[in-house]
Amino acid sequence: VVRQNLGSSLLADMVLSSRAYQSLIEVVPGLKEIAFVSRVRDLAKQGSGPEAPQGFDLIVWDAPATGHFLRTLEVARDFDSWLSGPLALLGKSLAGFLSDPSSLRLIPVTTLEEMAVDEAIELCEKLAGPLRLKPAALVCNMTSPLLGTSDEEWEKLRENFAAEVSGSPDASFLLERH
Repeated sequence: VVRQNLGSSLLADMVLSSRAYQSLIEVVPGLKEIAFVSRVRDLAKQGSGPEAPQGFDLIVWDAPATGHFLRTLEVARDFDSWLSGPLALLGKSLAGFLSDPSSLRLIPVTTLEEMAVDEAIELCEKLAGPLRLKPAALVCNMTSPLLGTSDEEWEKLRENFAAEVSGSPDASFLLERH
């Protein structure tokens, strides 16, 4: 953002390394988030696929924890209402980027634990509600593909597996948890 607005790389380097700038970025709420989302948007604008300047197939943002992620989206979406000038223009641009479904796909990731599932549900509700960003999918991490089997298929697999590993405490542990 600084480099884009100053035009001179020498001047931008001086500003970015100054104590005043470092203090400002720590004090002004949302400035770090705006800079980060701006960079993601810039990478997305460059395009993807083999013809793109950077040759990205896909840009993946492993976002921070739910609360921080939601706050980042809220700040980026409303930043233009807090300031004027170049930062307000940047805020408007980011709000447009985050509002355009063709710009990004959100895919929350959770584990199948009660607290994590509750948090994923809350995240999806907040994304779809005030932020108007519908998640494209939900990934359940650390799950067994066997969860999708029918009871009959599971019983057959269980019997075959149990016969192969009889007497193993580790195998018993696995078999008892389906």
